[in-house]
Amino acid sequence: MSTSGKLRISILNLPDHITPLKFRGWLRQEVQSIQSSCNSNDYTLVRLFFSRKIRLAFTVKQLDTMFQGLVDKCPNIHRIETFEVDKPLSLSEMAEEHARAESDLAEWSKAATSSPQTLH
Repeated sequence: MSTSGKLRISILNLPDHITPLKFRGWLRQEVQSIQSSCNSNDYTLVRLFFSRKIRLAFTVKQLDTMFQGLVDKCPNIHRIETFEVDKPLSLSEMAEEHARAESDLAEWSKAATSSPQTLH
C-alpha cells in the first residue's frame, strides 16, 4: 500500500429478507459497490455480519470459495471477516461496530508507525 492509499474497514449487515438463494448475488453486489468506492491504493477489509441460517445453508468450503472469489476479483478488498449474529444489527449496534472499526484502524496505524521498518 502506498502512502496515498488508505486502510479501510467496510461493514456489511445482511438484511433479514435475504435468503440463502439470494445471498451470493447480494454479497457480490455489495462487495463490488465497496470496490468501486475505493481509490486504487486502498486496502479494504470487509466485516460481514450474517445469520446462522445463512451460514448453515453453505459448507465452510463453499463460503471460503465464495469469499476468495470476491477477494480475487476485487483488487482493493483483501479479506472478508465473518461474524454470526442472531438477527441483523440495529442502528445502535452498527454504530458500535463502526466505533470498533475506527478503534482497530487507529490501533493498526499506531502499530505501523511505531514499529521498526524491516525488509523481508
